[in-house]
Amino acid sequence: MRITDIQRLLNSYKVRIINLLGRGFVESIDDSTQIQKVKGKLMADESLDDLERLQDYGYASNPLPSGEMLVAFPSGNRGHGIVIKCDDRRYRVKNLASGEVAIYTDEGDKIHLKRGNKIEITTGELTVNASIKAKVTAPTTEIISATGVTITTPLLNVSGLIQCAGLGAGVTPVAGKAKILGDLEATGDVSDGTRSMAGDRTIYNTHTHPENGTGGGTTSAPNEPM
Repeated sequence: MRITDIQRLLNSYKVRIINLLGRGFVESIDDSTQIQKVKGKLMADESLDDLERLQDYGYASNPLPSGEMLVAFPSGNRGHGIVIKCDDRRYRVKNLASGEVAIYTDEGDKIHLKRGNKIEITTGELTVNASIKAKVTAPTTEIISATGVTITTPLLNVSGLIQCAGLGAGVTPVAGKAKILGDLEATGDVSDGTRSMAGDRTIYNTHTHPENGTGGGTTSAPNEPM
């Protein structure tokens, strides 16, 4: 075999090796098919359509236009490219500690798996849909709301005690009805629309009646106070 034949053969392999990978930018993505189809452009202004994008099982994303992509071409065949990686430096979460993981979007939503066994979720609105049961188990659970908490349910069961700090100045309680199956104890006063139970107790313990029998006058206060 002549040297020129060897060079020609090596050049063929060289071109295939060079063509194995290509770096470029996403132009658009079709997410309606069984596997995502990507239209993009490589660095040398090489436009490519219908590139298949392989994603990890259980995770799906739809990258934005102008995001970066890495395309693999099996056997160096530029007619069949596979997108193996997409990234977007415009919105990437930065300054993660070593070992941390984050899922994010360009709108600022983020699930951050932080060091110290902490998970932080940042979003505008969070919805959890569970068809059977939702359960949170923790030694302490805290809900912080600036305006209020609404629970829509036909029945609310509480196995332990309920402690209320009270109303702020000028706040009117919302009208409603409470039904308690069992005893009700209060360390403070209990009031209705007229007065408190302590007020009723004072009236009862000191009240008298006109004497209807002989002698006139009034009766004494009850000998067994409340």
